[in-house]
Amino acid sequence: MRSTMSTGQAWCLRALRKIRKRICVMVVIAGIVVMMVSIYGIYFRAYLCGNGKSCVTSLRYTHVKHALF
Repeated sequence: MRSTMSTGQAWCLRALRKIRKRICVMVVIAGIVVMMVSIYGIYFRAYLCGNGKSCVTSLRYTHVKHALF
């Protein structure tokens, strides 16, 4: 009974390590995506305002972006 328990615990620890690594990778990817979106949002706003169009659209876009993230 005890031997199966220790192998079970070892398997659990191994699984946790794999999950932790996967979570770290996902967090890094999410961080990169958020950074890209924020940079793109800044350029998008500058493009809209620089084109002579009203900045209201870009403000609306920013609100949508904040609601999503």
